[in-house]
Amino acid sequence: MKKIFNKMAKTPQPARFSTTSCKSESDIINVIYLAPISAQKGGGISGGMKVIYRHSTLINELFDKTTQSAILHAENMSFSCKWFQHNARIKKNMVFNPSNDFIIIPEFWAERYAPQCKAKNISYAIFVQGGYLFGMFNNDNTDKVYRQAEFIITISDDATECCKLAFPEMSNKIFRIHYHIDSEKFDTLQIEKQNIITYMPRRLQKHSNITLFFLKRHLPSHWKVTPIQDMNELEVANLLKQSKIFLSFSELEGLGLPPIEAALSGNKVIGYTGEGGKEYWNPPIFSEIMMGDIKSYVKAILSEIDRMEQGHGYIPDQTAINNLNTMYSAETEKQDLQHMVTTISDVFSSK
Repeated sequence: MKKIFNKMAKTPQPARFSTTSCKSESDIINVIYLAPISAQKGGGISGGMKVIYRHSTLINELFDKTTQSAILHAENMSFSCKWFQHNARIKKNMVFNPSNDFIIIPEFWAERYAPQCKAKNISYAIFVQGGYLFGMFNNDNTDKVYRQAEFIITISDDATECCKLAFPEMSNKIFRIHYHIDSEKFDTLQIEKQNIITYMPRRLQKHSNITLFFLKRHLPSHWKVTPIQDMNELEVANLLKQSKIFLSFSELEGLGLPPIEAALSGNKVIGYTGEGGKEYWNPPIFSEIMMGDIKSYVKAILSEIDRMEQGHGYIPDQTAINNLNTMYSAETEKQDLQHMVTTISDVFSSK
């Protein structure tokens, strides 16, 4: 996800917003999520994209009589994400109505699009999914665009702490929205486990290459390592259901979704928390490796394989999996979105 965000942050010219001069006759508020695309297979293969699409879709399902939502891919307005199934609405123009349109801007685009919103009197919020992206932007406008935002959304406790550290004076307008992972897609019931270790090679590729270089010299012949790449969501879910161990190479992420998906699919998860993962990185499912400690990483994998071979390694712990499902429940997500929609409604009521 970070590579995608880095690439989007460097796009030379932002798309230009325009506004309609007609006052809306509708009381329905439109919540528009700005979203990037990428050159990877399917476009936009990232947990952050799934979060944006799901939240937008849920707003339509839950509040359709008062609030509607759509996704705007400002770089290509005909784009719609194909690597997972969705019912999201796609906005295909750059025309906004300040009287009932509200824009949610991802943090890596805040300095690019927030000034346009302010200039055209369009209300906006900033969605921080990566709490460690602030230092990437040497822009004097950072404080200003966050201060002028109606509120700041975060995806995890860690992202919230990062925002409060960066903008302590804005703590009262920062709130978290949870994300629910569909446990019917990622579960332990449908496919028999095999001696497979999975990982995502697009994350910290240097670290994964070195780890696998050492690991493969000691890996039993009846075990194999399978990368998760060039797959849609269903293919990823099916592979995670087969694998026994998932290797996490998360780096400074607001909330790493692949380790949660792997855990819900019955994997032992070993590796880096990415910081945002610390809120759920609990035994017996998760084993933390300090970032860069490759030798300990390899030893931990081999040790777990040895325990599994002897019959007392990790087996899917339903209690721990249920606890994880509770942390990211659909009900909590809905309550958070209700809070956001109410806050947005208050913005327009006060205009």
